[in-house]
Amino acid sequence: MIKASQVLHDTGAEGSDYIDVFAAMTAAQVPCMAQPLESLAGAYVGPSSGGPAIMVNSALGEIPIRHTAGHELAHHAFGHESRLDEQIDLDRGTLGTQLPDQEKLAEAFAAWFLMPRRAVVAAMRRARISRPAGPADVHQISCWLGTSFTGTARHLVNLHLADAHKAEEWTRAWRNGSARLRAALAGVQDKPPDRVWLVRPAANQAVLHVLPGDCLVYPDEYRPETLSAGLEERMPEQIALEPFASVSVTNALTRSAELTLHTPVGPASISVTLVPPPLRLGIDRAWRPRQYPSLPESEKP
Repeated sequence: MIKASQVLHDTGAEGSDYIDVFAAMTAAQVPCMAQPLESLAGAYVGPSSGGPAIMVNSALGEIPIRHTAGHELAHHAFGHESRLDEQIDLDRGTLGTQLPDQEKLAEAFAAWFLMPRRAVVAAMRRARISRPAGPADVHQISCWLGTSFTGTARHLVNLHLADAHKAEEWTRAWRNGSARLRAALAGVQDKPPDRVWLVRPAANQAVLHVLPGDCLVYPDEYRPETLSAGLEERMPEQIALEPFASVSVTNALTRSAELTLHTPVGPASISVTLVPPPLRLGIDRAWRPRQYPSLPESEKP
């Protein structure tokens, strides 16, 4: 916890409610390379081997790539020798199992670095959560932080925002019924979005680090202005008690975009910035916006 706080401070990342681990690496002068690595999640090259440098598996999704980057940054922060790290199941978690001590340390660092208390509290404020009360709340926090559900639930215990029994109960519920829970949040009966953000007035002026397949749900009285390419308005099936509308994030969102929601009565508009991840391939300074090929209508997500 202390080391993660020090690195956050030294790299200028501590003031954010979303920790940009790759910007922190740049500030720490640790170059990062993304390449397909088959069974590996990432690797750290120590000074004795010509480093420091970090490699992450470009074939992984954005959430495990971020976790891996935080894990490898820990090896640098603690002065470890070069390491090769195998892929782990973020939904099940490995901390506390048969890992070497240095790997347990790196796992703990990654959690504290990506989810410092200040960032978690900011995420809860944006999501209008006073204290996590169930899987839906944990999911919202994980969306804002760019972390896995299980990692988030476990870390809430470290922050004294949940007890261990509840966190385990929520994790089991998510593991056994994630699709059903996401479908309920999105107001659909099948094919739920990958992640569901509940966008409320408290999110105004916030930055959302979104992924293709995300769904942004907002109160029904709000309506978006002209949507940027990559955003599609969708009508939920309204199986929820409260009416709402939503916008889907597609592969066509390759650059940051503004989403402004207006309502004729009540609160002021909600304006948020949506930021998709770059194509993490090659050396970090060369990462660029993703360019996806157009999909036939039948193959669109």
